[in-house]
Amino acid sequence: MFPSQLRGSHPPNPELIPAMLERLRRGQTARRLGFLLVALIFAALIPASTDAGGRPLDLPSGGHGVSDDDEDAPETIAFYGSIYEGDAFFWCLDRSCSMGWAGEWTILSAEVGSAITSLSDEAEFGLVAYGSGTSQWKQVPVRAETGARNSALAWLAAIEPQGGSCLLPAALTMLGLAHAASPPNPVGFIVSDGLPFCDGNDTSSTCLQQIPAANLPPVPIHTVYVADDTPGSDFLRSLAESCGGRFIVTGG
Repeated sequence: MFPSQLRGSHPPNPELIPAMLERLRRGQTARRLGFLLVALIFAALIPASTDAGGRPLDLPSGGHGVSDDDEDAPETIAFYGSIYEGDAFFWCLDRSCSMGWAGEWTILSAEVGSAITSLSDEAEFGLVAYGSGTSQWKQVPVRAETGARNSALAWLAAIEPQGGSCLLPAALTMLGLAHAASPPNPVGFIVSDGLPFCDGNDTSSTCLQQIPAANLPPVPIHTVYVADDTPGSDFLRSLAESCGGRFIVTGG
C-alpha cells in the first residue's frame, strides 16, 4: 500500500497503519542504500588525480618523450677553460701567419674541435676563418650531427696559418650565420692573437664601429685573445663589451 492510498474521505483501518509505516520505512532505507551504492561506484571510477589540498598531481603521461624543460635547456660548451651556454655556436677564427709561430692555431683548432664534439645533434654551429681573405666551412648553419662534426674537424685540420688579419668581412659573415640560426639563442666567438691589420692597415676602429652595428638582433659575441700584448687585448675586450659578450685572454 502507498501513501496515495491514505488519501480519501475515509480514514484507513487502524489495524493496517503499522504495516503501512513499516513498508514506508523499508522503502526509504532501500533508497538510501541505493544512493550510497551509486556514490561508491562513481568514486571508484574517478582516478585519484588531486592531492589532499585539491591541487592536480603531476602524474606521468606514460610517454617517453623529452620534457619541455629538457627541450628548453641550453647547450653548455667549454672553450679555453670557460663555460658558455647557447643552442647555436659560431666561430670566427684568426688564421693569419702569426697564429702559426708558436702553435696557436694547433691549440685553437683543438679547442674548437672539442667544443663541436660536445654538442648535441639538436645544436647548430658554423665556422669562419680569416687571414688576408675569408674562408667558410658551410654557407648556412648546420646541425651538429656526427657527419657534420667530422666534416668540420677535417676542415679545421686542413687550414694552414697565413696572410694578414682581415677580421671585418669574416666577422660579418659569422654574424650572418648566427642571425640565420634556427635555435633562438645563438652565440658567437672571435679568436685572435692581435690587432686586425688588413692590407697593412689597422682596422680596429672600423671593426669596433661596424661589427656592433651589424649585430642586430643582438647576438652575444665572446672574444678570446691568445697572446699577451696590450693593444690586441684592449681591442678584443672593447669588441666583446660592445656586443654583449665576455672577453678572456689565454696569455699566448
